[in-house]
Amino acid sequence: SSIAKLLKELPPQHSGYQALKHQLHHFRELAQQGGWQKLAWGPTLERGVQHDQVLQLRRRLGLSGDLLVDPFPDMDVFDRWLEEAVKQYQARHGLEVDGKVGPATRRSLNMNVSEKIRQVRINMERWRWLPRRLGKRYVIVNMTGFELYIMENGSEILSMPVIIGKAYRSTPTFSGLISYMEYNPYWTIPKKLVLEDIIPRQLRDSSYLSRKSIKVYRGWANPSEVEPQSVDWRNINPERFPYWMRQEPGPKNALGRIKFLFSNPYAVYLHGTPDKHLFDRVVRAFSSGCIRVKDPVRLAAFMLNDGTQQMEEEVLANIHLGTNQGIDLPIAIPIYLIYWTAWVDEDGAMNFRDDIYGRDTGLIKLFAN
Repeated sequence: SSIAKLLKELPPQHSGYQALKHQLHHFRELAQQGGWQKLAWGPTLERGVQHDQVLQLRRRLGLSGDLLVDPFPDMDVFDRWLEEAVKQYQARHGLEVDGKVGPATRRSLNMNVSEKIRQVRINMERWRWLPRRLGKRYVIVNMTGFELYIMENGSEILSMPVIIGKAYRSTPTFSGLISYMEYNPYWTIPKKLVLEDIIPRQLRDSSYLSRKSIKVYRGWANPSEVEPQSVDWRNINPERFPYWMRQEPGPKNALGRIKFLFSNPYAVYLHGTPDKHLFDRVVRAFSSGCIRVKDPVRLAAFMLNDGTQQMEEEVLANIHLGTNQGIDLPIAIPIYLIYWTAWVDEDGAMNFRDDIYGRDTGLIKLFAN
C-alpha cells in the first residue's frame, strides 16, 4: 500500500542531491534546444576588445545564466557587463577569476551540454554513497573545490580553503569521525617520504635536516638519536632502512601548529601548514595525501565549542605554550572527504571542476554500460 511513497524516498533527500536533480533537468532541456555553439580558437577576449566572437560569447553566457544584465546585446565590443559575467563563470568553474577569455576559459566554455549532463549524473551518484543522515554538525572536504565546510542543521557555518594531495599521492574518498586534536604536533615522517623527498633534499643541502628541525633516530623501543652528518645518505639501502625521522614542534613543522585526527585506514588527517602562500593558488593539490587547512585556529575553535572569539584566544594560548598537547574533542564530529566535480553551492549556483584525479572516467564508463 506504500509502494509509491517508498519509491519516492529511495533517492537521497539531501538538498545537494535534489539541487543537482533540478540542474540535470535544466541541462537536458538545453540539450533538446540544441545546446550552445563552440567558440573557435582566437585571441584573448577581454574588456575593450572588439571581435566577432563577442556576440557569440554573450549568447553562451546568457544560456549558462551568467550574463543576466546585458544592456547592449547586439554590440561586438567586450564591455564591463560581459567582463562581470565572465568572472562569474570563472568562479563557478574553478578558473582564475580575471574576466578574460583565454585558453583555459575558452576550453571550459566549449565543454558541450552532453558532457555537463554526464558530470551532473555521476555526482548525483556520489551523493547516493553518503549516509542518509550526515549528522547535526559535520565536516565536508570537497576535494576538487579545495574547500572545507562545517555544516550545522543543513547550513554552512564555516568554510575555508584547503590543500589536498598531489595527483600521484591523491587524497582518498572516505568518511570518519574527528575525535582528537593536537597542539604543536610532532611529525613522524612516513618512510616513503623520507626516502623519496627528505633524503634527496639532505643530499643537495647538508644543513637541510637541522634547518627544518628534523631529528634522526634508530630503533623504536628505545630510540637513540643519530647525528645526520654521521650517516652516508648516498648509500642507504631502502629495503633495510634502519632509521626514522621526526620533525620537532614549532613554526617550521610541516603540520603547522594544530592537527586533527579522525578514524581511517589511510593515515590521513587535517593539519595546518607553514606554507600559507600556497592557499593563494587556484588549484591546490600540493600535499602528500593529508589535508592542509588555511585557518586551523578557527577550525579548532568550532571543533571545541562554537567558534567564539574567546575560544580562538584559548586555542592560541595553548599554541603559544609551545608544548605538544593532545585533546579529546567534547563530541566526535563526522567528516566526509568528497570528490565532487559538480555541485550546487549555498547561493544556488551550479559549480563544475576539473577531474584532477581522473576519478570521473571510471564512473562514466560504468554509466555507459
